[in-house]
Amino acid sequence: MRTSDFNHAASVSIMYFRRISLRKRLVPFVVLLAVFGMGDLSTVAQDTESGRSLIGSTFSTDDPTIRVLPLGSFHFAGAPDFNDPAAPSQQAEIRAVVDSLLQFQPTKVAIEREVEEATYVDSLYQDYRAGQGSLRVNEAYQIGFRVAKRQAHEQVYPIDYKRAWPMDSVLTWAQKYKPSFVRYAKRWRKQITAVTDSLHRHEPLREILLHLNSDPFLRRIQAIRMRTLEVGAGSNHIGVEPPASVARRNMRIFANLLANSEPGDRVLIVYGTGH
Repeated sequence: MRTSDFNHAASVSIMYFRRISLRKRLVPFVVLLAVFGMGDLSTVAQDTESGRSLIGSTFSTDDPTIRVLPLGSFHFAGAPDFNDPAAPSQQAEIRAVVDSLLQFQPTKVAIEREVEEATYVDSLYQDYRAGQGSLRVNEAYQIGFRVAKRQAHEQVYPIDYKRAWPMDSVLTWAQKYKPSFVRYAKRWRKQITAVTDSLHRHEPLREILLHLNSDPFLRRIQAIRMRTLEVGAGSNHIGVEPPASVARRNMRIFANLLANSEPGDRVLIVYGTGH
């Protein structure tokens, strides 16, 4: 997400456009990059290949396009103690973010919980809808559940797929055969931690989310994935495994999203930054 998308009220951008097969129909799948400060969503977006208008002045009920608004977030449960999402001030900021997201008018909310947890997640959501209990400190619930309830959704959609993370084995191998990568990884982690800590200390939630969805921050994440590919190149190629694991997971997530989407849907996705 570019900062300009948030600063200009009527901006709607396209991350990418593809035609995909969904339930035996070819439908356009559009990712919209505009959340905070969104104004008139009637702004016309163009097909990047043909220049055809994808978004007209109104959204018709028979529009086959699936529109997706991805919100990358830090994991609330891992937030520093000095910026606890459960604190009253942070709760107010979360509600403000939810108000902004509602301008997208999502028809569905997808969250970072595994598909196998659907029954459990639904029980939590139904309790929340009924005013029973409190929301757990998790972005999926604090943001996703709130948006879904405000939109009167009957359910939310867990679309995650998790698998073992093979980075430890890469670092163990690199410690012996490519120590320069270990040093790089430590510097990278230190820099990321410094950036995120500074954000939590000095910026409101809106600005934190803006930064986590910005091109420079996402390039930082991609940088270590690409650097990892060098580990074991020409021998065991052990460094391929973490980026490959990320790609496989993301494709499974995307497949789960498709399985829960219909032509005309407007899906808000609340996920960890970097997917």
